[in-house]
This record gives sequence, structure tokens and C-alpha cells, in this order.
Amino acid sequence: MIAQAKTIEKPTKMSKPEEEWTVFLVDDDCDDLKLAERVLKGSPYVHDVRCISNSGDLFRELYLWHTMGSSAEKQPKSLIILDIHMPGVDGISLLTQLRSNPHTEKIPVMILTGDGGSDKVERTFYMQANGFIVKPLGEDHLSHIHRVLEKGDNWKPV
Repeated sequence: MIAQAKTIEKPTKMSKPEEEWTVFLVDDDCDDLKLAERVLKGSPYVHDVRCISNSGDLFRELYLWHTMGSSAEKQPKSLIILDIHMPGVDGISLLTQLRSNPHTEKIPVMILTGDGGSDKVERTFYMQANGFIVKPLGEDHLSHIHRVLEKGDNWKPV
């Protein structure tokens, strides 16, 4: 049996999308936050990057974000990029909380981790994570992030 080679998609230069997104970047590592913020600000999809170091601050920021618009039409789109390994409330527990809250259950969540082979990463997909990125977040990850953003909140759980 002959194995077929996989085709690797090259990222394409994207034009300015109709909708812009707010990205909530949750990571306890300051250096990772700075690098990821710089990369995300280079995306035509991203209007705002909010760097957050713990779960309590994330829920505070989400509450403020949620109350910004008076209607669903005015509500800005959002994406959460969440580090899986954090002290205190880890990424898996935080993902569980996000998916069980009616105000946050449909927000796309991507998992950020330094451990690509972890069983925890596989568990996050069963918990309805929308994607995963192996640290450090770089420009080569933008095409994957853009695909998640293009699906928006219309994604279907597995």
C-alpha cells in the first residue's frame, strides 16, 4: 500500500473582512502574551486584543464586552484563545465554565499549549474547543485562526 502525501495549505493574503473581532487572549506567561498580541494585531480580522492572565479577569472582561452592545446586532464578535496550562483554574476547567454558561457557550475558543501531544488537548475537542495552537503563537497560525473566525459562532459541536 502506498501512502499519499498530504498537501499543506499556504496562507493567502486576505482582504479586510466585513466583521472585525475582539480576541481575548488568556495566558499566565507575560512573554507569550506579548508575542501573541503582536501577531494577532497583524490580522485583518482582529480589531482588538485583550490580554488576560487569569480566569477571573476573563469573566470580568467578557461581562464588560457583553454589556457593550444594546442588541445582538451591535454586539462585537469575539474569540477566546486560552492557554491550557495555567495555575489556579486551568484551561480545561475554564473551557468547561465557558461552555456551561449561556452567555459564553457559543463564543469560539481555541486552545493554546506548549504540549501538542497532551491527552488534555484531545479532551478539549470533546469539550467543544474550536481549534488548537502549539506555542509560540506565530504568523503561521493566522490562517488557522482565520478559518475559525470565518465560521464565527455558527460552528457545530462534534
